[in-house]
Amino acid sequence: MTRPFSLSVALAVACTAAVAAPTLVLQDDFSAYPNQAAPPAEAWESVSGAWCVSDGRLGVSADSAAVCLTRRVPELDALEYTARIVVRERVNTAGWATAGIALYLDTANNWRLNLVEGPDRKRYAEFGETLEGKWKANADGPTQLVATEDSKTLSGEWQYGTEYVMRIILSTNDIYGSITQIDGALVARYRYAWGGADSIRFGRPGMGVTGFSSAFGAVTVTAELPVAAGATAGAQPGRDGRVALLKDAIPGVDPARCDTLAATLRHAGLDVTFVSGTDLAAFGRFNAVAYECLLVAGTRYFPVAARENLLRFLRNGGHLAVLGGNVFEEPVAFVNDRWMSGPDVATALRAVKPQNLLFDFESGDVANWSRSTDNKPAASALAADIGPIGRCLRIQIEGLNNWDTFATPIPPFPAGHSLLCFQAKGDATTSQVAVELDESDGSRWIATVDITPEWAEYVLAPTEFAVWEPKSKAARQFNPAAAARLSFGLASSHTSKVPKGTRALWVDTVGTAPNPYGNVDLSRRIELNLFSDYEPYRLPQIASVVTAPGLTISVPPVEIKGAFSGRSAVGFAFQNESAFIPLLTALDARGRDRGWAGGMLVNYAGLYGNSVWTFFGIDSREFYTEPGFLDTLVAVLKTPKPALVESARTANAAAKTRELPLTTPAPAGFIRVTPDGKHLAYPDGRRFFAIGCNYVGPFDRCCKLWRDEFFTVDGVEDDFRKAHEAGLNCMRYWLWNVDKDIAKGDLRKIDAIKECARRYGVYLLINLPGTGYATVEDMLASHAAIAGAFADEPMVLGYDLRNEPYIGTVAGIQYPEQAKPAVLTTRFLDTFATELNSEAIHSTLKNRPNWLHFGTNVQGADAENALAAIMLWDKYARKYSISSTTFPGIDGALPPDDAYAPVVQAVDASFGHWVKLQVDAIRAVDRNHLITVGYNLVFSCLPSNRQLDFVSQHVYARPFSYADVMENITTLDRLAKVWPDKPITFGEFGYSNGVPMPNSPDGYLDRYTSSVGEMMHYLYAFAKGYDGCKKWMLNDWPYPIMRRYGDWDKGLQTRIYEERFGLYVYDGTPTGRPKPIAHALRCFSEYAAHVAQPGGTIEITPADLCIGAAYVYRNADALFVGNTSYQSDALSFTATQPANVMLWWDDKTLHVLATADAQVTVTPSALGPFGGTLAAGKCSSIATDGKTLRLGLLEGEPVLIR
Repeated sequence: MTRPFSLSVALAVACTAAVAAPTLVLQDDFSAYPNQAAPPAEAWESVSGAWCVSDGRLGVSADSAAVCLTRRVPELDALEYTARIVVRERVNTAGWATAGIALYLDTANNWRLNLVEGPDRKRYAEFGETLEGKWKANADGPTQLVATEDSKTLSGEWQYGTEYVMRIILSTNDIYGSITQIDGALVARYRYAWGGADSIRFGRPGMGVTGFSSAFGAVTVTAELPVAAGATAGAQPGRDGRVALLKDAIPGVDPARCDTLAATLRHAGLDVTFVSGTDLAAFGRFNAVAYECLLVAGTRYFPVAARENLLRFLRNGGHLAVLGGNVFEEPVAFVNDRWMSGPDVATALRAVKPQNLLFDFESGDVANWSRSTDNKPAASALAADIGPIGRCLRIQIEGLNNWDTFATPIPPFPAGHSLLCFQAKGDATTSQVAVELDESDGSRWIATVDITPEWAEYVLAPTEFAVWEPKSKAARQFNPAAAARLSFGLASSHTSKVPKGTRALWVDTVGTAPNPYGNVDLSRRIELNLFSDYEPYRLPQIASVVTAPGLTISVPPVEIKGAFSGRSAVGFAFQNESAFIPLLTALDARGRDRGWAGGMLVNYAGLYGNSVWTFFGIDSREFYTEPGFLDTLVAVLKTPKPALVESARTANAAAKTRELPLTTPAPAGFIRVTPDGKHLAYPDGRRFFAIGCNYVGPFDRCCKLWRDEFFTVDGVEDDFRKAHEAGLNCMRYWLWNVDKDIAKGDLRKIDAIKECARRYGVYLLINLPGTGYATVEDMLASHAAIAGAFADEPMVLGYDLRNEPYIGTVAGIQYPEQAKPAVLTTRFLDTFATELNSEAIHSTLKNRPNWLHFGTNVQGADAENALAAIMLWDKYARKYSISSTTFPGIDGALPPDDAYAPVVQAVDASFGHWVKLQVDAIRAVDRNHLITVGYNLVFSCLPSNRQLDFVSQHVYARPFSYADVMENITTLDRLAKVWPDKPITFGEFGYSNGVPMPNSPDGYLDRYTSSVGEMMHYLYAFAKGYDGCKKWMLNDWPYPIMRRYGDWDKGLQTRIYEERFGLYVYDGTPTGRPKPIAHALRCFSEYAAHVAQPGGTIEITPADLCIGAAYVYRNADALFVGNTSYQSDALSFTATQPANVMLWWDDKTLHVLATADAQVTVTPSALGPFGGTLAAGKCSSIATDGKTLRLGLLEGEPVLIR
C-alpha cells in the first residue's frame, strides 16, 4: 500500500566501512494535503498555473503553460521517476495541448514526456528535449541524440478520462521514457543515448500541462544521492554546518585570507573544507548533499568550468556566501598552464595574424559591397584610401541617423578557423564600429568594437558576436563554418557612443585564422541577481560600516571604521520567489547612508528555492579582517536557513491577503480644459501643470503588477507614496488585466488605485490596455469597462487610448468588414506602382518583422495595403525630416505634398476613425474625463486628432549635444504651432542613465547630469506656459528583473538603456533611493504650488557638461540654475557634480536646495527681506560675513533661511 507521502534517505554501510551512495525514495499520492487547496510550497512548487489538490490527485486546468516541480528531490543525473496521469478535457480552443511529466532545469531547458493533441485534434505521445529554448533539440542539428532500437510508439491514440503510467529513467549513459496503460500495455517508449552532443542530463522531477485539464497521482522517485568523492578528506568536524571555501591559484584568491577565514569559522563550530576550481566543476565532489554553503572570498574571477555545477548546487538548495563584491564578474579558464580571463585572451589574440585573407582592398573594387541604412537620401559611400600599408577601405557615412552599414558576401571560414581579423580606425568622433557576420540561414551576429583614430589590429572570436536575428534558438554563438556575409558600419543599437551626423571609419586586411587558445567560451557569466556595476551602486569614500537598521535576524551590532570602497550589496528580489534583507550599511564621512555593505537574498521559491545567499560588497581587503565583520559572517552562516525561507514565504503570502478599501473622501470636481481650450485646469479654475511621471509597476515586477499572482496593495501604495514624496501631482498609469477583473465584479485593484490617488494627491492618466486586443469589439469593451469603473473618480485626469501607435497599430486590429480604415482598403500598389516593389511587400509580409506592428491576423489585400501605407509614409516622413520623435521639419502643420497627399489623407482618416471609435465608447459611459493619445511620432500632428482633448507627445532625442537637448525640448513649440488651441504636454520623456556618453567619465550619462537635463524640460514647459511633463518613469527597471520576466530582448545595451530611466534606483527595498531628479522635482513642485500659474523665463545655453547644455530659470520669486558652477550677485556656487541649485522665496522664507553637494554663496537681501538666519535644514558648513551666507549644501537636503 502506498503511503500518502513519504521521503526516506537510506545510507548503506558495508562491513569494510566504505560509504555507499545514499538512496532517496519519494512517494506522494497527495492524500495527505488539504482538499481543494494548493499543495504545500515546501513539497511542491507551482512555477506557473493554479495547481490544486483534489481527491488524492494534483491537478490543473491550464489554458497556457502550467508547471509544478517537487522540492523534495534535487537535480540529479540518475533517477527513476513515475507518475500516473489522466487528461480530463481540453480547455484551449486552438493550437497545441500537452500534459505529462518532466525533468526540469528551467523553462528553456528540460525533458518532457507528453500526451499531445494537435490543432487537428489528432492525439499521440512524444518525448523531447528543450535546450536553450529550442523544442525537440534532440531530434536534429548539432544537438541531435541517437534514438536506440528499443524506442517504440504504438499507433493507437490515447483517450480522455483514461489513466496512464508515465516513467522517466535518467542515467549517466542515456535517458528513457515510457507511457503504459494501468495493465502494463505499452503506449510508447523512447530511449536516447547521450553521445557527445550538448543535452540536458540532469533535472528536477515535475509535471507540465498546456491546454488541458489534467490530474496526476502516485508519484514515485528513486535515486542515488551523490557523496563528496575525496573533497571532504581532512575536513574538520563542525556542529553548525558544512562550508566549502574556495582556495585555488585563481587571480585574487588570497590563500592567507582563506586560512584566516577557515580558522575563524572552525573555531565557531563550522565544518570548513577547502575546494579548488576543479572540485567546484565536479558534481561528485561538490554538491548540495556534501556541503550546505559555498564561501568565495575576495576575487572577481570564477572558473567558467564550474558555472553549471555551481548553478546546480544553488538550484538544489545549497547556500552561497560572497565576500568582496561580484565574484562572478569575470569568468576564467585554465589555458596554456595559467588562468586567463576574457580580456587576457583578447589581449593575447591581438598578436594573431590572418592566415586566410578575405580582403586587402588593394584593387579598390567595392562593387560587391551593398549598403543598408534608414537614411537612403544621405550620400554615404565606400572608397579606396591610404591604409597602413597600401590601400584600405574608407567608409564615409553622411547623416547618420539609426544605422548605416556596408556588407559583402564571404565564403565560410576554412576548417579550423574561428577568428575574424582586421585592421581599423575611426575619425575623432567615431569610437566604435559594428561588425556583423551573417550565416547562410540568415542568422545575424553582431559585435561592437571600440576603435581609436589610430590604426590597430582587431581579432574577434565567435563569442564576441551577439545574436541579433536568430534562426535557430539552439544556436549559442556564431558558427564560422556557416559564414555567408560580412558588414562594417554604425548602428545606434550597437555603436551607441557614436553621435549622429557625418562620420568616417577605415578598414583594412580582413581575414580569418585559427584560435591558438582553443574554443574556450568565456562569455557565459554566472548571472545571479546580485550586485550591479550601475553607477549609483558604487560605494566610494566609505568611512564606516554599521549594522543595517531594522535587521530582523540575530547579528551582533557592529561599527567598523576605516577607508573603504566597493559596490552596494544589493540583491534583486523576484516577487513570489525571493526577499532581500540588508545586513550592513555603508556610511560616508558625514554619516550619510550610501548603500549596503552586506546583504542577504532569501530564495523561498523559484529556480533557487530554499537557497540563501549572503554577500558583501566592500572590496577593501582590510575590511574582511575586522572582528566586527568576522562576527557578522559567523552569525549569518550559523543562522538557520529553513526558518528564514519559511518567514519570507509566509510574509509574501500575507501581503497578498491585504486589502486597501476606498475610505479617503473624493475631492470635488474634475480636471478639465479651460474655456478657451488651451490649458488644463483644476476644478476651481486654477491652471494645472503636470509634474508627472509614467508608472509601470514596482521595481520587482515592472509590467506585471496587475496580474493576480503579482498584485499586492503594498506594491501599489509604496509607489504612490514615493511619487508624492518626489512632488509629483500626476502619473501616467499603465494598467493591464484590470478590465478582466471588472468583468468578474472584482474591484479590489481599482479601489486600491483610487484610495492611493486620493490619499497621496496624485492624479492619474490611465493608459488603457484595450488596444492590445485582437478585435475592435474586444478593445471597445475593455475601454468601456475601465472607463465605467473610473467614471466618477475625480483623481483621474483622463485616458490615454494607446501608447505610441503606428500605422500598423491602427491596421492590425480586426474591424467589421464595413468599418475598415482607409489604410486597409486603399490600393496603394496600383497608385504608387513606381515607388513600391510588390515582391518586397510580399517578402516582408511573409516574414512579418516587428516594425510592421501588425500580425498574421491581417492577410491578403488588407495586409498589402497596410504595408504599402507604412512604406509610403516612411518615404514622406524622411523627405521632410519628420520621422523622429521630435520631427524638426514640422512648422505649423504637416508638410503639403501633392505626390503623397493620398497617403497622408488615408493615414489621417484611418487614425481619425480609430480614435473616434474609442472616444465614442468611452463617452458612452464617462463624460467627466479627458482623452488623449500618447504619440511618439509625427502622427500627433494629423488633423484628425482635433477630437482629442490635449496633446501628449513622447520625445527621446538622446542628449549628446546642446543641439540634441534643444531639439527634444523645442518639440513643445512645434506642437504648439500645430495645435495653438490645445493643452500641450510631454506624455513621456527622459534621459536614461544608460545612454552611452562618449565624453562621460563613467561611459554613461550620470544621474546628476541627467537631472539637470530633465529639469530643463519641466522648466521650459513651465516658463513657456505649456501644461506639463511626465518623465519616463517612476522606478528604474532593474536588469535582473528584465532578465527574469522578459522585455524587448534586444541585447545588453538596449536593456541597460531601458533599465535606468527611473526617479528612484532600486536598493533591494520597495522604496529604493531617490535620484537627484526626485529632489529637484520635490522642490519645483513646492514652488509651482506657491505661484498662481506657470511662467518665468528660462535660458538654456551651451555648457561644459557631457550633454552640452546648462540652464538658468528666473521668475519674480525664483532662481533655479543647472550647472557645475554659477556666478551672480544673488547666487554663486560650485558643485562636486552637475547640480540643480534651486532658490525660491515668499514673504518670510528663502528655500534653498541643491541636487548634489555644493558650496553655495547666497546674498539673501538681494532676493527679499531675509536676514540670513538658517531656520531649518542640514548643511556641511555655514558661515556669514553679515551680507552673504556661505553654505555647504548636501545633496537633496532642503534649507530654509529667514
